[in-house]
Amino acid sequence: MVGVNDASIAYPIDPSGQRRAPILYRKAVLIPRHLRVGRWSLTAVLTANTARNWAGWRMVFDGGPEPGYGGPVDDVEISIGQSEGRAAPMITLSGPDDMCVINEGLAYPDPANLATSQGAQAYDVRTGVGSTVVLAYIARNVGHLAIPSRVTPAFNTNIADPLVGGTVSGKARFAPLLEEIVRPLAEQAGIAVRVTSTTSGARTLRVASVVDRTSQARFSVGLGNLKQLTYKLTAPTATVVIGGGRGEETARQFILQENAVQKAAWRRIEAFYDYRAASDVDSGVELTAGTAKRLADSAAVEQVDVVPVDTDRLRYGVDYRNGDKVLVEVGAGTGLLLPAPILETEITIDRDPSRKLVTVIPKIGTLSVRSGVMARSNQQVADLLLRVSRLERR
Repeated sequence: MVGVNDASIAYPIDPSGQRRAPILYRKAVLIPRHLRVGRWSLTAVLTANTARNWAGWRMVFDGGPEPGYGGPVDDVEISIGQSEGRAAPMITLSGPDDMCVINEGLAYPDPANLATSQGAQAYDVRTGVGSTVVLAYIARNVGHLAIPSRVTPAFNTNIADPLVGGTVSGKARFAPLLEEIVRPLAEQAGIAVRVTSTTSGARTLRVASVVDRTSQARFSVGLGNLKQLTYKLTAPTATVVIGGGRGEETARQFILQENAVQKAAWRRIEAFYDYRAASDVDSGVELTAGTAKRLADSAAVEQVDVVPVDTDRLRYGVDYRNGDKVLVEVGAGTGLLLPAPILETEITIDRDPSRKLVTVIPKIGTLSVRSGVMARSNQQVADLLLRVSRLERR
């Protein structure tokens, strides 16, 4: 059996769903992300087993630090005579992980009908327990309850509802399923959503509460389980947000939300949020919720990148994993503690003949669109595109 500190076995899954012989790769990088699409790549010698048309194939990594991790082959690169010190031709395969099956779907206003027959209702509105609402949006748009043309092959969404998470409300109209529906609702409800694969080619949706491991998964120099740590604190981009809804000039609807705690700690930083797509017949409920979310996304961000050292008492893949909430002590005896989820884990598996090494680097931080993923200018462009997209979908 392959252990968490061993190299994963990479099995190709052909377009018909059949498992093929494993690839003896030189190096693989797996990057699972909490509530986001991750990435994977592997580099191997170009052989009869690897030199093929990879369109429609998938890769599943069995065992190792992240068992059941996989995704489609979207990029193929062949290098001949370009690698320093290597005579053998090499091939690199890479792609998104299986969270892409959620990310690549839209949440229809009426998922029971074709895109060209959406006159029955303007929005798909759902309110309830977090897991129930998230499961419904996924199952009805890309899963087993979707119309036949939209069902994702080999993707099992017919799972038992764990009935976990706080009460949430969703409102969908051709919204990107993961980015605008599933992730915000899951963050609000405190649940984790992921997709696992088997070497038989099947994918299964997993929904559960975010696991709080802060009592046992603690990292500090004093405990001897940290090799490297980088801490970053970024000020809020806004502590007061004014949301503008429907209407023009004196007839326009406005709402104000403020983060009193961060305003007192930092300062008053005002921002305007244009939400013209919000309903004007719900007494400001949607505008208020959207403005509150923008305020939360504008909050200060703490992020820690750590290189842990596996010990007998604390091992990645056994005692904690991606998405779990852990506790990091920044510094030595400073009292600065960061309880936060693991948002991303970079796993590097080096199987070069001269060395064999598995490195795991978790990235721990607050659940925010500004958690080090985007530069501020890029985030402003993303916000603008989102607002335009909402107007276009009305």
